[in-house]
Amino acid sequence: MIAQLISTVWIVLFLSSGRSAIRLRPANIRIDRIIIPVLTLGLAPFIMQITECLINVVFNVGLQRYGGDDYVTSITIITSLIQVVGVLTGGFQQGIQPIIGFNFGARNMRRVRQAIRMAFVTQIASATALVSVLAAFPGFFASWFTTEQTVIDIVTRMMPIFVCGWGVFGIQLGAQCAFVGMGQAGQSVFLAVFRKVILLVPLALLLPHWLGVDGIFIAEPISDATSGMVAGLLFLITYRRIRRNLV
Repeated sequence: MIAQLISTVWIVLFLSSGRSAIRLRPANIRIDRIIIPVLTLGLAPFIMQITECLINVVFNVGLQRYGGDDYVTSITIITSLIQVVGVLTGGFQQGIQPIIGFNFGARNMRRVRQAIRMAFVTQIASATALVSVLAAFPGFFASWFTTEQTVIDIVTRMMPIFVCGWGVFGIQLGAQCAFVGMGQAGQSVFLAVFRKVILLVPLALLLPHWLGVDGIFIAEPISDATSGMVAGLLFLITYRRIRRNLV
């Protein structure tokens, strides 16, 4: 909390000083119509982050009920490692998204196509490569967090299952990057809600009734792969509609 406070104060002071190329002045802060599309486009990333809290609650309660403390510890390790993958894919998205947005606004569709192609390639390739490493050496990565062999064994067994849908999920990451860049807030919000709220939460609640504790881990790749395929189809439909409207 102290670190966040210090960094916030430093940023505000810098932006308010003459060293900033765009100086922050209270008189220039206005709330008008432009704030609505800005907030709408930011809604999808917000939903993706806030639903992580819901997923953590569902996972932890289910794993405690069907597996016990070792399984709760194991999912914490697995999701912590997945966050590393998310940081890299998020970095690609933040780098490519402004390029898509700028060229889409300028109606330079050739550059838009190039940027979108790059978004899909980088998201799918990076997600697949990183989770493949995690799936290949789960015990090694688990040993970073704990020396408890029971927990390491659970991570070793469940990590490959948990991450096996991330390659297909890379399609959704690319699609959401393109949607936000092209101002398609509705589609981006739908994908954010679809994967976690519509698919993952119900699956994580239902599958353990038939598959036991493994069902909670299996819910993740099912929702990842399904949402990835839906995202790809939705992107094709939306992109074709946009191109027709621009002709």
